[in-house]
Amino acid sequence: MYSKVALVALAPLAYAANHAVAVGQDNGLTFEPQSTTAQPGDTVTFTYMTNNHTVTFGDFNAACQPGNPLQFNSGFVPANQGTNGQQPSFTVNVADTNPIPVYCAQAQHCQAGMVHVINPSENDDDPSSLVQFQRAASKAETNTPANQITGGTLTNFAGSSSGSSNKERKRADHVSIAFKA
Repeated sequence: MYSKVALVALAPLAYAANHAVAVGQDNGLTFEPQSTTAQPGDTVTFTYMTNNHTVTFGDFNAACQPGNPLQFNSGFVPANQGTNGQQPSFTVNVADTNPIPVYCAQAQHCQAGMVHVINPSENDDDPSSLVQFQRAASKAETNTPANQITGGTLTNFAGSSSGSSNKERKRADHVSIAFKA
């Protein structure tokens, strides 16, 4: 017989949602959709459609730069074009409803508009809105990749999931992401 406490504790998990985001859809420098509204306990799965991109936690005050402290970073993930349904993905957990900036650290992708915001501000004048993050990214002088892979789960359909870089990714398998307001 199940304990009432256990059932109550598991209830929020039954309502957790997974939000899908396509990375580099149709060879574009985009995250589609450009923003996601998620609740605590939800996950966001970034699926790499084409080329080589990152999913990197950013900084609203320094666009195209890794956030400090770094909450998540997929590292550079090449996608296999033409393997529909077998693309690699990177999944992050959402701990709260605070805005979360995301960018691609490849070349000048961020400056070209390859940014995403989880739980963006609805006020377009707020730095944590999608509009302001895109504007700041377009003016950024540099695009800096993070120096470590952390904070999410990488699923790589292109080959084996073993190896030191995947071991690091697996180690961060169940990290909850908490953000300061």
